[in-house]
Amino acid sequence: NEKYGVTFVQVGCADVYIEVYKGDTLTTIPEPQPKEHYDVKWEYDDLSTRIIDGTLVVRAVETPKIYNATFNYGDKTEVKSVKYGDKFKFPVTEKVGYSVKWRAEQTPSFVINGGSEIRYEYSDTSFVAEYVPNKYTVTFLTAYGTEVETVVYKEKLNLPA
Repeated sequence: NEKYGVTFVQVGCADVYIEVYKGDTLTTIPEPQPKEHYDVKWEYDDLSTRIIDGTLVVRAVETPKIYNATFNYGDKTEVKSVKYGDKFKFPVTEKVGYSVKWRAEQTPSFVINGGSEIRYEYSDTSFVAEYVPNKYTVTFLTAYGTEVETVVYKEKLNLPA
């Protein structure tokens, strides 16, 4: 009786080799190793019923998981589905005189500017908008020349004498 080799291949793992008699099906199918943030399965769905009639290489397929990014700002909530590893642009919320920064409600927490693009490498995560007053540079023309001040939105402005 002729035998054929079936090799299970997964990146970062040792190959698994099984010998099967010609015309038989696989009685033992190893589980692919899990990978965080990915669904992992063998490339063929019919391995338990496939008749082996030659050498076969079976590769693991790793599909990035889809997560929810939840954005909370004011009394609004917005949820976006994001595939792990995809580029993702943070929303910009309009509030006159302020810039938005998003704080992740996870450990460790981090803050990112609205409108920034990142590679999404998180599970389901909530982000809360933090509004930071804009700073402006003001130049005053006085009898003595010019005076430059940095002012913060909605803070009291001290006029030069």
